Amino acid sequence: MLTTQPVGSVVIQPGGILHFTNRGRQRLSFNGGSGYLWLTRDGDIKDYVLRAGDAISLCAGDDVWLTLEDADSAGAVTMERLDAPRSLWEGVAARFAARGARPCGAAVQAGA
Repeated sequence: MLTTQPVGSVVIQPGGILHFTNRGRQRLSFNGGSGYLWLTRDGDIKDYVLRAGDAISLCAGDDVWLTLEDADSAGAVTMERLDAPRSLWEGVAARFAARGARPCGAAVQAGA
C-alpha cells in the first residue's frame, strides 16, 4: 500500500490497494488493459469506477483510496498537475486588487 503522494505514473497490481492524500489539483488517469479502477474519496458519498483511458480531477486534500478489480494484469495510474503557474495567479490578483470594491446589495449596472 502506497501512502505518499504519487508522482508521474504508479503501477497497481490486480487486487492491489493504493492510498494517498492528494496535494494540489491533479488529474488522475487510469491506463489499464482490463478490469477497472475503483476510486473512493473520504467525505465523498460517491465511489468512482474508471475504465482504461478514463480520468478524474482531484482536489487538494482529497484522501484517495484506489483498488484494481477484475484485471488480468497490472494497470498504471498517472497523476498530472492542474495548477496554473504561480506567475499567472499573481497577475490575476494584481488586476483584481486594482478594482474598486462594490458594497454588498448595491445594484449591478450595465458595463460595471
